[in-house]
Amino acid sequence: MMPSKKSLLEAALDQPSARVGTSMVLVNVNHPLCRIAEPFLESADEDGLVWFRYSYRFNTPIEITDQGVEATLSKGGANHSTFVPWGAVLSIVEESTRTQVLWSPEQVEPEQPKPAEPPKKGFHLRLVTDDEPS
Repeated sequence: MMPSKKSLLEAALDQPSARVGTSMVLVNVNHPLCRIAEPFLESADEDGLVWFRYSYRFNTPIEITDQGVEATLSKGGANHSTFVPWGAVLSIVEESTRTQVLWSPEQVEPEQPKPAEPPKKGFHLRLVTDDEPS
């Protein structure tokens, strides 16, 4: 069984290498749960894919959770808060060893927000105007 994306990224960032655990992550920024700043969206290709570089050596916050990666990333000299759900991750590359894991879009389970509860059946409302006979 293949390790989870979470465990792969955690292991890649913990590598004691010359690059001090720098990893590239290929992200589908069109995923509905992504929170990505505009400068990164402008860098995406026509399929909505962009590479993000994560490393603890950048001294910016990175939180890896069961839901995804929340991190502050820099673009154009400014820091931006981002959230990437695991469903938006298509590839992880550990840079010092050039080890890459790639998932095809068919292998990526789309994470959708939970739908709202459907309205309960029963009563129906109708707009009544003063012009209508009662």
